[in-house]
Amino acid sequence: MDCDVDLKSYVLGEATSAQRGAVNAHIRECSACREELGRLRAAQAALMTLREEEPPRRIAFVSDQVFEPSWWRRLLAPHPAYGLAAAGLLAAAIVAHGAMARPAARVDQAAIEARVAHQIQQKLDARVQTAVTQAVANVEAQDREKTAALLAATEKRFAEQRRADLIAFDENSEILYKRVARVLAQNDGPAAAGVTR
Repeated sequence: MDCDVDLKSYVLGEATSAQRGAVNAHIRECSACREELGRLRAAQAALMTLREEEPPRRIAFVSDQVFEPSWWRRLLAPHPAYGLAAAGLLAAAIVAHGAMARPAARVDQAAIEARVAHQIQQKLDARVQTAVTQAVANVEAQDREKTAALLAATEKRFAEQRRADLIAFDENSEILYKRVARVLAQNDGPAAAGVTR
């Protein structure tokens, strides 16, 4: 860039009004100077965000005590021994808690087993009783059905036998009347021939 303009004094506000007018006219025509001015303004804005600090009065050496932290800062600074001390305290707290805690009541294993066995036996008895009651009810229902079927079959058989007996009685009585009529006809002659049933 061969432009003869002082952008730094323009950005820092040190340019005269004539120099500022010349820079403004040049920036309108030169894109490279426009970009450079943008970069300078961004750098200035970044520098303005920094905090102002007072420079040190003198440079300290390693052997100086000036920058050495105070005793309480050294005490609070992280150290590997602190981790070991914390682990020891935790272990001591666990042991103390275990020693101070009341011992758990002894469990009577035999009593628990007896109670469990008794409960199991009660449940089994209840299930067996339910199954027996159901089985008896089923058998009684089947017996009632069989009895009803046998009774119906027997009544039907007796009704058929009664009908057959009545038919046989009617046939036998017919035959008997005919024989009686024949015997009477033979014994009494023509006067007995009019005997009817």
